[in-house]
Amino acid sequence: MTNNSSPDNLPSITNDSGGKLWLAWASSRTGSGDIYISNSSDGVVWSVATPVDTNSSSDSRPSLIQDKTGTFWVAWESLRSGISNDIWIANSSDGVAWNVVTSIETGGTNPDTTPSLMQDKNNKYWVVWTGGACNCELYISNSSNGTGWSTPLQITTTGPTDTNTGASIIQDSDGMYWIAWRSERSGNYDIWLMN
Repeated sequence: MTNNSSPDNLPSITNDSGGKLWLAWASSRTGSGDIYISNSSDGVVWSVATPVDTNSSSDSRPSLIQDKTGTFWVAWESLRSGISNDIWIANSSDGVAWNVVTSIETGGTNPDTTPSLMQDKNNKYWVVWTGGACNCELYISNSSNGTGWSTPLQITTTGPTDTNTGASIIQDSDGMYWIAWRSERSGNYDIWLMN
């Protein structure tokens, strides 16, 4: 899919309403980590990768979706505050030209990493990520429009020796929200689930 001399990693894939595949990933091709997007109608031939944003700080771990109106959204972690990683959000009407909308957590001293983004049946956006002073607990926030986000809610309380990370969030056909993630609360990493 990529063949760049600099590292490309941490992909997120989705399909749009027309069946086209879209891929987001982190790339160091400009010297700092940036989020790139490409699309394909057959999974073989891919469009030229375009950056979501070319901020000089490190951007990584994207989570890509298309909402019910056809707008693309991507959440990722970024060090652009210069203090610690925060979760940033961008959108695009065509998947090519991107608008960096907002950050959920910005300017704080606690890192926020590994976001997972979704839109629910009522068109509300949700992001779950790893954060806190220990960067070991899961947090969640929601937004009705993708720009104003609710106060982050901590949803795990295992403590600094038991890291919770790599969360993925969905809503099932009954309206129940589910979050899967990895946690080392049992002494080594295992997959956990909550609803």
